[in-house]
Amino acid sequence: MSKNYLERTLEFHKKYTEEILPLFQKEEEPYRASSEEELKVYRTVVLIVLLIIFAVIVLVTRGFLPKSPEYGFLRYLFYAFTSIPIMLTLVFGFDCFNFKAEKEYKTRLKENYLASILNVFGNIKWYSKQNVIDDSELERSGLFPKFNERQVDDAYIGNYKGVNFKISEEKIFIQEEDKRNTAPPALRFPMFKGCILVFDVNKKVLNRTIVATRGSMIIKNSHLSFFVPFFCTVPFAIVFFFALYDTLGIKGLVIDLVFIALTAIFLTIQNRLHTGEKMDKMHLEDLKFGGMFASYSSDQIEGRYLITPAFMERLLNLKTVFGTEKLKCSFYDDKLMIAIETKKDLFEIGDLHVSLKDPEQMNAFYNEISSILRMVEYFKLDEKTGL
Repeated sequence: MSKNYLERTLEFHKKYTEEILPLFQKEEEPYRASSEEELKVYRTVVLIVLLIIFAVIVLVTRGFLPKSPEYGFLRYLFYAFTSIPIMLTLVFGFDCFNFKAEKEYKTRLKENYLASILNVFGNIKWYSKQNVIDDSELERSGLFPKFNERQVDDAYIGNYKGVNFKISEEKIFIQEEDKRNTAPPALRFPMFKGCILVFDVNKKVLNRTIVATRGSMIIKNSHLSFFVPFFCTVPFAIVFFFALYDTLGIKGLVIDLVFIALTAIFLTIQNRLHTGEKMDKMHLEDLKFGGMFASYSSDQIEGRYLITPAFMERLLNLKTVFGTEKLKCSFYDDKLMIAIETKKDLFEIGDLHVSLKDPEQMNAFYNEISSILRMVEYFKLDEKTGL
């Protein structure tokens, strides 16, 4: 750990203890406790309503259902089928209410205190639900297949040791487009949930090199962008087959198979055009790294220059620091993009169900931001000599 890191840690905890924590205890902790109490009351009301509804169902239907012992199982089955939908509706409603209250509370904390907390880290600004990374940037990285929807939660723009960086916590989807705009899309596939980091690299990368944990979604293995539209054509192909079979017999089957084959060829060509370049798999000498990561490059020489044994070790360590099983990065132009998949809700400074006197959440926030700042040093991006 560097001296800068230790100094920043001491400064952060000093600021938190002397400035932030007193405000938390005076203003936010009563609000949090009151909101949590309201949720407990609401949860109790939901439970009572469920019991009342079940009792009403039993009393109302008591005279209509057979009372003989052989119908006992059917009677209980009827109660279950009539009660479960109501129960699920009320539970879902409570979960939505709880999620909304939790989100509002976290946003309140960030709006009131995050700017002051971030001052410890230097030049970093927080943005709520704003795209700080352009769609074109994600496409140029080659880390993501074709997508058409993004949901950004928290985003940050900063500069550390002369290196500009962006952080975006978001979800990325591919969904069926409704060209008539008459109803919500029927198909919606999540492709990514986690944190995307973009760093300016002080060295121009002439080609593109990608490293990803095996199983991660990248353009090279963008099966969703092929299989989703392909299987959407299958029902039409079946209808098409029966229509032709009635008039042409076995010839209709041949025509239908040709139609499916042409569809597959068209989507394959479309995927290749979308990729925009030919990327070949790199066979690296490190068997441990090769077993965990797949590496691709449009230029084998430059790719091997970037994916050195030292870089492999750094990437393995980075994977361990974030505690993720899916991580991918891309060198392109003058950028390094890292996409870390995780279900964890990142960059939070408080939790509605945890007292603000408990420093665990704030410590987690500090470690997340510090880990990202250390990446600049970790990958030596501040050196003009290259990676």
